[in-house]
Amino acid sequence: MLKEFLSICVLLACSYGVHSQVLYVPNPLPSNNGYLNQQQQSDQEAQVLTAYSINPTTQSVLKYRIKVVTYNKVTKIISYKPLSSEYWSNLALPITATRISMYDPLAEQFEYKVYLTPLLANIYF
Repeated sequence: MLKEFLSICVLLACSYGVHSQVLYVPNPLPSNNGYLNQQQQSDQEAQVLTAYSINPTTQSVLKYRIKVVTYNKVTKIISYKPLSSEYWSNLALPITATRISMYDPLAEQFEYKVYLTPLLANIYF
């Protein structure tokens, strides 16, 4: 009798554990970094700008089109494409643009500088 009672208790505990894991739905954590808000914004709210990349060895200039979203005075790039391409490359996470220092020689022509990891280059806009 005691053996049957203990086996029923073990089965109930196991079924409770399995049931709680199956019905678990995680709630998203609130975030202050703006990624959740940026993903909810549509492409219509993004500005399309022309950006430039300078190859340091050949001093050649490459042109890119970038989609930029400004949210809470923070400018982030959400996608890019070379000027010759017709398809956009979306970034997994938006990349925050930093303002160029006034002592930088390119500060007169550009306002922001971003290192795009997929391109392995700095772009200026």
